[in-house]
Amino acid sequence: MNFQDEFAEKAKEHLKPDPDEKIVKEWSAEIGGYFLRLQSKIGDVKDRTFVCTASPVQAIIEMDNVGLRLTLRKQSIPFTIAVTKIKDRLASDYDTLFLKDGELYSEKLDKPFSIPILEQYLKDTFDFLDL
Repeated sequence: MNFQDEFAEKAKEHLKPDPDEKIVKEWSAEIGGYFLRLQSKIGDVKDRTFVCTASPVQAIIEMDNVGLRLTLRKQSIPFTIAVTKIKDRLASDYDTLFLKDGELYSEKLDKPFSIPILEQYLKDTFDFLDL
């Protein structure tokens, strides 16, 4: 084992990794991946106001001045994911995802978060698509 590996291992033991942070970050990556796959399936469009993108801390989709944004709140303890609806450039809180018993929960629905819940957020936000 080289010094860098040994140092990292000892530092990790000392700092005690946060399993809750790991769960939230895994879900953030899952949500981001979903948005990136969605963007890939939609492809290039003429409407330059269309946005669908994701990063490690935020996923967003917007069209026709309506949008959905999920943002990892790293400054809150415990970590949460804010779900925000956007309409005519005005943002409003829609849901908060938080950890409960080792699972990511929807505060609004009071049940474990899942991809079908994300898909319901999309249906609710983009109701003009008649999904």
